[in-house]
Amino acid sequence: MNRETTRSRQTRATKRKPARRRAESNLKTVRYENIGRLFLMGSRLFERYALAEWRKLGFDDLRLVHLPLIRDLPAEGIRTTEIAETMRMTKQAVGQLTKELEELGYVIRLPDPTDGRAKLVRYAPRGKELVAIIPQVIMRAEAKIKAAVGAEDFSTLRQALKRLVATAKA
Repeated sequence: MNRETTRSRQTRATKRKPARRRAESNLKTVRYENIGRLFLMGSRLFERYALAEWRKLGFDDLRLVHLPLIRDLPAEGIRTTEIAETMRMTKQAVGQLTKELEELGYVIRLPDPTDGRAKLVRYAPRGKELVAIIPQVIMRAEAKIKAAVGAEDFSTLRQALKRLVATAKA
């Protein structure tokens, strides 16, 4: 190969590197800074803050994986299959979470009076104690987020999310 061919190849390769870096940077932005991922990461952060608050208040046996079931369980109880649909999880996974929470004393499983084959999941006395302090836990978790982003941005974020969620209901 002559010198001109070698230089020409090196020049083309050098020109491609900045373009490749930009593409990699764009991919990183799209993958890790898209609004869906930011919602997910923000939600997980909120759940970690809430879990920390519950632990401070004596519910130190809870794990993050338990929170969706606690959040989606209505006071009157619900069938395991309905919880699975609401949580978008398999019946087996919900069954495992229910079993864990039952062993910890947060929920109980009772026969469904309308269907002898089905089980209703309801809060046990310890679960009712946990639910009673949800407002306090939420306020403390939100205070941490407000402190991190500032009161004005927190208010803007809340209003924007409320408008977004309202569009899904329309």
